[in-house]
Amino acid sequence: MSEHHGGQIKGFLKMLIKELKPGEEYKPLMPANSNPQEITPYSVIMGLLMAVLFSAAAAYLGLKIGQVFEAAIQLQ
Repeated sequence: MSEHHGGQIKGFLKMLIKELKPGEEYKPLMPANSNPQEITPYSVIMGLLMAVLFSAAAAYLGLKIGQVFEAAIQLQ
């Protein structure tokens, strides 16, 4: 873990912090005034593919080694 002592940054954070050169301007990848789509066909398709993949992996492991992931919702 990185620690912060007396104005010096040690560890991983040191790689992340870069001082801007004179005349250089910071331009974020996603500006604050942008309005990106939250649901896209790509995100829906990738979500479904990952759900199928992880469900198949869980079913395979359940049958192969006899141990499954269990989630239960109890309504009262």
